[in-house]
Amino acid sequence: MQHILETVDVIIGEESRESWVILNANDTRNSSSKLLGSLESLSSYLDGEFSVRTPRILLNRTTFDDSFMADLNSSIVLNITKNSMSNVYITTILLSTLYIVMPTRNSTFDVSPFNTTSNETASDNAIMQPCCLSK
Repeated sequence: MQHILETVDVIIGEESRESWVILNANDTRNSSSKLLGSLESLSSYLDGEFSVRTPRILLNRTTFDDSFMADLNSSIVLNITKNSMSNVYITTILLSTLYIVMPTRNSTFDVSPFNTTSNETASDNAIMQPCCLSK
């Protein structure tokens, strides 16, 4: 898993920004969604408790009983309140520069006989915050 995350770390780095602009220009390709989907799929096959860190990614897999709280960084806190389950595995993947990968959108919905939707890329509209994938 370390090597996979090191590869993803390069893919979500500042050096790859121009490549993501090109990839995300094609709205039907969903390249950034496929990257997130791949990470989510990989997290389903993890076993045991462990943590992996790269410069831009923190993966943590652990178990909890009844409730769970994690302060992943200064802006993301994960809090799962009492749930009467025990020995539950939780995997979190914190991606500090996912905003480079995810296209920002200006979405509008036009109420007309054709019900058109605009979903144009708006690179000046990015939210420069980390993203957390939890499973």
